[in-house]
Amino acid sequence: MVTGPVRVLISTAVLCSLHVGSAAAQADGGLGGRRFTVRDSIETADFTDVGAVSPDGRWFATATQRGMLSQGVTEGTIWLFDAANVMRRFPKSTTSAVPTPTALARLTASINGGGGDLGHGNIIMRPTWEPDSHALLFLGRSGRENRQLFRVSVSDHALTALTPATQDVVHFSTAGEEVLYLAGPDVASDRVWWSNDPSAPDIVDGTGESLLDLLYPAFKTNARYMPTEFEVWRVRNGVAAPIVDAATGKPMRVLGSYYVGAIGVSRDGSKMVVIAHADRIPVAWERYEVPKDLDSEPFHADPPTAAGSDVPLTVRKGDYTRGLQYQLIDLVGGTRHPLFGAPATDFLRGGVDESQVAWSPDGRFVAVTGTFLPLDIEGVAEARTHPCGAAVTSVDGAEVECLIDHRSPKSGPVSKLTWSDTGSRLAIHLDGSATMEFERTGGHWRLSGRHPSAAPALTLTVRQDLNVPPVLFARDARSGQEVRVLDPNPQLKNIALGEVTTWSGKDPRGHVIHGQLAKPPDFVPGRRYPLVVQTHGIVRNRFFKTGFDSETANAGRVLAGRGILVLQVGEPHNESDGTWREATERGTEVYLAAVDQLAREGLVDPRKVGISGYSRRGPFVLKALEEAPERFAAAFVTNAEPGSMFGYFAFVDRRSPGDTKRMADFLAGAPPYGDGLQKWFDRAPGFLTDRIRAPVLISAGDPDHLIALWSLYAPLRDQGKPVELQYIRNGQHNLTKPLEIFAHQEMLVDWFDFWLNGHEDPNPEKAAQYARWRELRRKQSSKN
Repeated sequence: MVTGPVRVLISTAVLCSLHVGSAAAQADGGLGGRRFTVRDSIETADFTDVGAVSPDGRWFATATQRGMLSQGVTEGTIWLFDAANVMRRFPKSTTSAVPTPTALARLTASINGGGGDLGHGNIIMRPTWEPDSHALLFLGRSGRENRQLFRVSVSDHALTALTPATQDVVHFSTAGEEVLYLAGPDVASDRVWWSNDPSAPDIVDGTGESLLDLLYPAFKTNARYMPTEFEVWRVRNGVAAPIVDAATGKPMRVLGSYYVGAIGVSRDGSKMVVIAHADRIPVAWERYEVPKDLDSEPFHADPPTAAGSDVPLTVRKGDYTRGLQYQLIDLVGGTRHPLFGAPATDFLRGGVDESQVAWSPDGRFVAVTGTFLPLDIEGVAEARTHPCGAAVTSVDGAEVECLIDHRSPKSGPVSKLTWSDTGSRLAIHLDGSATMEFERTGGHWRLSGRHPSAAPALTLTVRQDLNVPPVLFARDARSGQEVRVLDPNPQLKNIALGEVTTWSGKDPRGHVIHGQLAKPPDFVPGRRYPLVVQTHGIVRNRFFKTGFDSETANAGRVLAGRGILVLQVGEPHNESDGTWREATERGTEVYLAAVDQLAREGLVDPRKVGISGYSRRGPFVLKALEEAPERFAAAFVTNAEPGSMFGYFAFVDRRSPGDTKRMADFLAGAPPYGDGLQKWFDRAPGFLTDRIRAPVLISAGDPDHLIALWSLYAPLRDQGKPVELQYIRNGQHNLTKPLEIFAHQEMLVDWFDFWLNGHEDPNPEKAAQYARWRELRRKQSSKN
């Protein structure tokens, strides 16, 4: 069991370094201010929800989030604007300042919220106006992991928690004055890694259990494992109570996903539709056309069971790739069954906004997005095995029609579904740009028109780019003018950020490499700089802070502030995806081609190249270090499987029946038995560590990753190679706690600055760190 004193000691060390500050933080950049630091990166605010205008048009609200290192928490804020005050700026009033917005609600927490969390570590999520515009509903975290449903009044700013603190609210939807929601189990990050869980039996039958679950019995619940059983609850007159299952007499439950969700309640509050993992997957579902990419799995039929019976819950909960399905819940009768006999399309990974449900006013029909259609639809000439972008079904499932073919070039992501008051017409809004209107005639739905979506009187937009931090603008539809209404980062104006530009090249196979190049604030053309290659993809048209959309393994703008060029790479997909060749063809070849091109352009010193990777790119980076050991001067690997046999065995009975095969295919091309064992010796990165020359900093974000990465750290350590290990006990795959992010990124930046620039931060709290690294350098030099 992880104990309190360990966490306190770690936090104290981080806080000491915060107060002292780094050399880069204290140095004046000379070009608009000091250099960008890890602290600046963490405390830069971002918009977590652009927001919307209230139904009566009087208000609009937006949500921001920032880290607060001095308190060790993340802060989420809902900002309230008087729309009339903003509108007065239009069309000619350009001199008056927009009135300061009101902080309508503010919550803080230090939580692990990534991975299987639709909020991705956000403190405030999905602000939703009540129909009368008197209040906002939203999901929020107040001091702990669980998301509660809150209501905040516009008039007096009274903040009320509508759901218990012991529930984790996953999705919600309103019906009149009632709110229906799905409640996940109580979550607490301080219990995730309990190995001596008092509630767990001392002696267990471990057959069929994963190593992780046996070592840490509290992991599944507290780490938002999926699939997970969610209870169906309702808030009525301010009181939360469960919907009772008529068959069990207990709260109604659905087997849901933290990644994909949708919930829609009929206007009379008698029925609701949710997305949940299917109770049964028939053989016919294997005929559906599933996209072939890394995040998709074809449907696999369940083993035969007694006629009409569901697959056992233990089987369904053991497969995170299990197909999802829209399900209909009778809130009065307490029953649940599939809405119609087909799966939802986004069955593995996605976002809460990608799946939507809208009821017709009379409750006869339900419109949904992202679904397949039943294969036996009457009157359909050909089997509908491909996805449907938007469909309408009768409540009894007898009538199902696809309105927008997922493959149609005229379709796009659906942003909203709107029924007419009579229920005979349905408007499908495509990503805010166009609207397709359908009308029910002769028992079928027909396209009656397509036109540009009408712009509301006032629209909100967050504008940012690689070099401009996010700012909220309001746009007047009548004049077309825009006005800046909220800059959440005025402090960045005094910091020398440097410049980030787009970059492109080609790998040896002719694939285009897309990237972003961050330059030091005092960049001098013609000078060759050290380079750090950051992997895992690029995020376009967003302020370049760390580089990729993760705080883990990335610190791009801070590294640039230390005088290092940073190339954020988007590895192109190719035919090798999913095979043991992927790490070479999407990794080594891409990285070396990029370095060579930058060297030819006179930007990079090829003798001073570092590389950083995590998750799936961890093996990519290790392959590069092993296949081209002379090309890299330093490396950073975190939260990855290094390609060891122990790591492979740890996936047995882990999350999905196909995990071990996917891992074997990816690392070696065969399971490690018989003739396949030699393939592991020849191909798997974990067996080739003797080739690595570069100093490697390894960071493990939790006990699970420490177990995996020990198979990289121990061989390097045993061979006397320069290796350093950082361990964060209570973190996760994508770090979200400010103090953990600070410790992680600060060491990453120091590591590359030391090995590529020869610099040491004079912060006395880091003296022991540099003493170790100087000894590593001395030993490395003596061997060369």
